[in-house]
Amino acid sequence: MKVKNDIFFLLDTLSPNEKAYVSKYFLRSNKNDSTYLNLFVYLCKVKDVDIADIKKEFKNTSIAKNPAAAFYYLYEHILDTLTPIGEKSHLHFTSIQQFGHIQFLIRKSLYDQALKKIASFKQLLEEYEMYSLYIILLQTEIDLFAYFKKTLEDKQLLIQKKIELSQLIFNENLAQLQVSISENLIFNSGVSTRSFEREDILKIKSTLNNLLEEQLLSFKTKHYIYHAYSNIAILEHNYEEAAKSLSLLLNEYDKQAQFKTHFFHIYAKLICNYINRLVSIQAFGEIESLDKTIQEIEKIASVKKVDKVALEDIYITYYHAKYAYYLSLENFKEAYKMTELMKQYSLPMERNNALFIIYHYDFACAAFYVQEYDFALQYIDTILHHENRNIFPDVLLFTRILQFIIWYEKGEDLLMYSQYDTLRKLIQKSNYDTTVEKTYLKMFKKLSDVDDKKSKLALLDEFETIMLSLEQNHLSAFMFFKIFWWIQKEISHLK
Repeated sequence: MKVKNDIFFLLDTLSPNEKAYVSKYFLRSNKNDSTYLNLFVYLCKVKDVDIADIKKEFKNTSIAKNPAAAFYYLYEHILDTLTPIGEKSHLHFTSIQQFGHIQFLIRKSLYDQALKKIASFKQLLEEYEMYSLYIILLQTEIDLFAYFKKTLEDKQLLIQKKIELSQLIFNENLAQLQVSISENLIFNSGVSTRSFEREDILKIKSTLNNLLEEQLLSFKTKHYIYHAYSNIAILEHNYEEAAKSLSLLLNEYDKQAQFKTHFFHIYAKLICNYINRLVSIQAFGEIESLDKTIQEIEKIASVKKVDKVALEDIYITYYHAKYAYYLSLENFKEAYKMTELMKQYSLPMERNNALFIIYHYDFACAAFYVQEYDFALQYIDTILHHENRNIFPDVLLFTRILQFIIWYEKGEDLLMYSQYDTLRKLIQKSNYDTTVEKTYLKMFKKLSDVDDKKSKLALLDEFETIMLSLEQNHLSAFMFFKIFWWIQKEISHLK
């Protein structure tokens, strides 16, 4: 029986240096840990682990008797070993240490020393907007107020500060909620965002406008506000505004550069979203200059232990933007190369089903454009058999249409005809406007039904005319396939 346990996900994230450090830790430990060192080495080498194999490898040991307990022991010891060395420069780790120092001084009744620590600690928490920890620190000071030789007015100021911080946290949470709601609307509307309730957008806008009138706004709150506005612009197909909102937010990060590191997780997501917005507005000149941003991210990663998934997310998004850039130039060989580079960064796709589906559709398209039809069909098959294939109904539907187009290119008429009715019914059942998809199916069926060049050329001209008309009102649906390039390719081939 194959094993899926937290320990394996943890081991996948460890660098060679971290694995070496863990090994040294076990060698320094007592002799009873030597078996667990062997287990650690074994698990690092073996990808697909089977319980029977583990019991056989470690027979006559406690590991064989209870593998689950052994995994737990190893997991906890890896965390105990690596967390301190990996987080020494992390503010949250040092903050917890500072809390420990303050509590120790208080237990020793060294109140003056504790108060000095509290004063310097407050400055750090204020600078990096660590308000949740700040509130705990203030409560510590309030609880021990009698020992700190301060006035009643001082106590009132502490309580007022705590109330202000609570309001800041509330505003931040409210803004973050608007991001989640707007992202959910995008998610439910499909990649081409062709179906959403206008009232939902108005509610978000009202909340964001009210937040902007608040005087107590943290940097993180402003981040979420700009992010939510950008999401709304995407829903409204106002891609210029969507990019502008994130550009303004990036400027704010440049003004307070410490937050690029401190809030790296949301900063990394911002970079990814901004890159995607540039693709949406075809700002390929700016995409070409993204190398500087990537270098900055690498610099941050070199001095701070960052989330590997977040880092890979930036790289895969970067190469995806390059893919879109080369696609716009109809340089399909280079576009295909970019998808090959994207595959090096698999963690975001492994952890995010939405990305898995979107990127695999792009892999299929890239393979199609360079006439690697069998590879394209493999990617399509991967999508169609994925457990979350329905995550974006519009992508799934166009995946089937792309498959239909490939069968046309390969001259697989029987496959086309066998799937035609099924595909037509799927289009009819869709709960969003599928005018473009209907046209694809209709025209490719017509093209497959005629053999003479004259009839095909006439149909291709008709196809192009219809598509040019549809593009004006259904622009977002044209992101799925370069239909005008394909039509011209077919016309040139027939002539």
